[in-house]
Amino acid sequence: MKTRAAAAATLKTLVRSATFWLMLAVLLAVTVGGVWEGYFNGDRADGIVITVQNYVQVVSNCGAGTLLIFCMPLFAIVTVTIIQSRDYGDRFFEVEKAAGQKPSRYVFVRFLTLIVLNAAVLILFHAICLHLYIGTRGGVEGMTIGEYLADAAVRQLRFDLAVGVPCIVFYIGIAFLFGSLFASKAAGAAGAIGYLVVYNVTDLFFRWEMGEFFFDYLVPIPNKLRFYVHYYDTPWFESTVGYFDITPTDVVLCETFLFLGAFACAGVAYLRTRGRSL
Repeated sequence: MKTRAAAAATLKTLVRSATFWLMLAVLLAVTVGGVWEGYFNGDRADGIVITVQNYVQVVSNCGAGTLLIFCMPLFAIVTVTIIQSRDYGDRFFEVEKAAGQKPSRYVFVRFLTLIVLNAAVLILFHAICLHLYIGTRGGVEGMTIGEYLADAAVRQLRFDLAVGVPCIVFYIGIAFLFGSLFASKAAGAAGAIGYLVVYNVTDLFFRWEMGEFFFDYLVPIPNKLRFYVHYYDTPWFESTVGYFDITPTDVVLCETFLFLGAFACAGVAYLRTRGRSL
């Protein structure tokens, strides 16, 4: 019951925040903007035909290009900041600790609740982006509406769960880490947003200097993980994994880096929280 109450309190704190709803509005605006801008040259022209290969590409582009590169990580960081605002600003933990709340439950229930919430938001907005794009372009060539919806559900969820959720979990962990180290919501936001900006700048301007290994394994959207999931269950899968030399072991390594990194950050947050006094 205490676990359920802690999760409910986390969700209640978020939905009562105007910033939370503002960020949802921003997410919607970015999603619609991505659909409007399109993902291929000429795909806003009348009579555009979306092939199956185009459609497969759009699943990845909607998820990674429109949402995961910047907007969803920022949303995740803001949700952590809102929770830490209650924690460090209102001294909520001290109240909970006095009532017998264990530090482990206090930290990890909030951590896991934020993961579930952000995963649901990612899945929702990825679906809006994908279906709105395909719908405004007249569907996928050679696929009925039923065939498209069935295939899109599997393909999108596979991308979101295998690529999107690990990315979001990683950013949530970083925000938890900085916030707990400095006992400050501002530090949590600044540290995580700083990492987000540095990653994007590095990706844009210093990709070659950092080397392939870094971007293949050690970033929030590892190339080997994204390409493997992107082309999985398509006619181009074997040629793609052969060209980029991707194995299932590479995928496991990418996932391990993201989840272990995130939960290590949560572990540090737990240790810092356990040391707090009344």
